[in-house]
Amino acid sequence: MTRLFLLIQFLWFSNFANGQNVEQRIQNFVTDQSIDSFITYSYPCIGYSYRIDTCRPSDTHYLFWLKDTKYYVRQFTTYKTSKTISIDSINPLLFYITNKQTIDTEEIRLPTYYDYRKKKNRIDTVEVITTINHSCHHTFSFNLKSKSITKSVDIFNLDFMNFDTGQKNIYYDYNQKSKLKILIDDITRLTDKVDKELKIEVD
Repeated sequence: MTRLFLLIQFLWFSNFANGQNVEQRIQNFVTDQSIDSFITYSYPCIGYSYRIDTCRPSDTHYLFWLKDTKYYVRQFTTYKTSKTISIDSINPLLFYITNKQTIDTEEIRLPTYYDYRKKKNRIDTVEVITTINHSCHHTFSFNLKSKSITKSVDIFNLDFMNFDTGQKNIYYDYNQKSKLKILIDDITRLTDKVDKELKIEVD
């Protein structure tokens, strides 16, 4: 049992170190290139296990940046850094810059419904909230000039629609219409496109 515990601890620290290594390489690149407007994005999952001999998807980071009025993206993994790819129609950084004030203050709300219970001569309102301890998170670090803000969006909270009781999450529509959701959709489409382009080159 002790050996199993030590192995689990070793793997956790190894994965943490890998994530730190990727982030350090991104920071070094940003510093070397004198980039002051950028987004870093990753998609870590908590509570899931991964094969030891593979790069975990959560170790993959993307850097979106602006330099000399042009926008770019690069993929960083534990083992390599991709080429620089120019951004055209889908532009998460430009969308963030345009909607910065809203996105900086916006929060995805927890799945919630109200249960109304009659007690004698009154009706009590009970707020019912659900959470989960294993999920994936869209994770951002927004950096404009010298100002930085970090956000993490739990996909469980974002996409949860109905409770087992049949009650609808009262915040589902709000979450789906948020600027954060639009940004996530844009980034997902762009990172999928980047992954496909890089895979074609490898094959």
